Amino acid sequence: MLRQADDHVDTATVIVNALRAMVGIELTVKQIYNWANARPPRLRDYGIEVRNGRARQLYRIGDVVALAAQDEAKRERRDRKTA
Repeated sequence: MLRQADDHVDTATVIVNALRAMVGIELTVKQIYNWANARPPRLRDYGIEVRNGRARQLYRIGDVVALAAQDEAKRERRDRKTA
């Protein structure tokens, strides 16, 4: 099911909730914003959508999943070094 959602774009909040419900990936909206606002950006946006009168950046679910996996792999390597 996750593969089918890879190319879907949505807001950080929707993505965080969907990934938690679909596959148990625990992320925060702040993590997504940090990736998008890093210099250079680690996560590109795919435009803006206005919801409830507020402009929200849109991100690709597959990109978010890939970054979450990269960060998890880094944490695991770091934890093995300190164990």
